[in-house]
Amino acid sequence: MSKPKNIIEALKGKVPEEHLAKFRRSFDIVGDIMVFQPTEEMEAYKKEIVEAVKQVYPRIRVVLAKKTPLEGETRVAEYEAWYGRGNYETTHKEYGCVYYLDITKVFFTPRLSTERNRICSLVKDGEIVCDLFAGVGPFSILISKKKRPKMVYACDINEYAYNYLRRNIIINRVGDKVKAFFGDAREVAKEKINKKCDRIIMNLPKSAHLFLDAAREAINPDGGIIHLYIFRREEENFEEKISSIKQKLREAGFSSFEIVFSKKVREIGPREYNEVLDIIIK
Repeated sequence: MSKPKNIIEALKGKVPEEHLAKFRRSFDIVGDIMVFQPTEEMEAYKKEIVEAVKQVYPRIRVVLAKKTPLEGETRVAEYEAWYGRGNYETTHKEYGCVYYLDITKVFFTPRLSTERNRICSLVKDGEIVCDLFAGVGPFSILISKKKRPKMVYACDINEYAYNYLRRNIIINRVGDKVKAFFGDAREVAKEKINKKCDRIIMNLPKSAHLFLDAAREAINPDGGIIHLYIFRREEENFEEKISSIKQKLREAGFSSFEIVFSKKVREIGPREYNEVLDIIIK
């Protein structure tokens, strides 16, 4: 018998078709850990799903079911282990970089890998970059490893993320290009960075627009670029959302700017998207 191509195929004949049709097909693989966001129907077939995962992805060591949305400043969710126990730390590889992390303690999604590479491709030699919500460092480390910035400042308020960030800076040998800060983005931007940056990454989609004052403290007075990540439901009018962001920019003290690029980065739920806005500050 040939190996099934995917989990759904592996479950055929083991789960009734009417239930299988309601299973969520998407999942994340972070290192050797698989993360599901289960539907109600999936909860009743944990054993079958785990056996299917082991059959299709034999290298998977842990299967986690996401039970809550990402919450709070630290951007972590609650998980239930369907398979595997103990240590949830893993090593994830992406575009030649290595990241140590514990998905139950920090924010990380492999679904942003293409977007991280896009931002990296835009960085010019000699730029000073600020990653205000750096997590374990996937934007910062990729940029420092693949391009030639003068410096990358990486900040996070989650202590676990900060510690992994420092560890990942060392393992990727970019300590001469990335400086890590632990703390609130506003305080770090004002006290440690203070108007040095040419490019600012704001990957905190739920509330990044509320930290535009921090971007104002970090960005070069001669101007620069902000990559602002937001959430938007499909029913929300795009132009109205943009108008709201423009108003937030003005309130933060940006008088001259232009949104030059926007796109959907990933789907985060039914009819809800993570989007990016590239904003030139003049």
